[in-house]
Amino acid sequence: MIEIKRANKEDIKLMSQIHARSWKQAYKGLLPQSYLDQLKEDRWVEIMTKSFENKNFAAWIALFDGEAAACICAAKSMYRRYTNDWELISLYALDKFWGKGIGKKLLDTALEHGKTKGFKRAGLWVLDKNERAIKFYENYGMKKINDKIFSEIGGMKTTEIRFVIDL
Repeated sequence: MIEIKRANKEDIKLMSQIHARSWKQAYKGLLPQSYLDQLKEDRWVEIMTKSFENKNFAAWIALFDGEAAACICAAKSMYRRYTNDWELISLYALDKFWGKGIGKKLLDTALEHGKTKGFKRAGLWVLDKNERAIKFYENYGMKKINDKIFSEIGGMKTTEIRFVIDL
C-alpha cells in the first residue's frame, strides 16, 4: 500500500538518503561511476535545510507498506524564464520500488499542491540521456519543450531538457 505524507524538517536526513541511493542506481551509466560511488547519504541535507526555510517549498515522502520508498520536492521556479511555473525540483525513488506507481502518486500530490497555490503550469528538468525518466514523464502526460540547460556533474558535461504540464 502506498501512503503519501507531507515532509517536514525532521525528514531531511531520510530524504537525503533516498536521493543519494536513488542517484547511484538511476544515473548508473549516465554519470561517472566514480562520482556516484563517492556520493554521501547526507549530500542533500544542507540544501534541503535551506529549502525548508522557503515558504514556497513543499516536499512529500512516499511509504510503501510502511517503508520509506521515494520523495518529491517542489517550489515556485527559480529559473528566470519560468518564474510563473511550479517547479518539480526532484523526484527520486529507491530502485526496489520502481514500477509500483509511487512516482505517479507523488507527482499527483505535488502537482495538485501547485495548482492550489495558483500555478497554471509545472515544469522540471531531466537529463537528456535518462530514457527511463523521460518515458515516465511522457507517459504521465508531460510535454518536452525546446529548452535545455547545460552543466557539469562529476566532471562530466550534461544536458538537461525541460518538460512541462498544464495544471
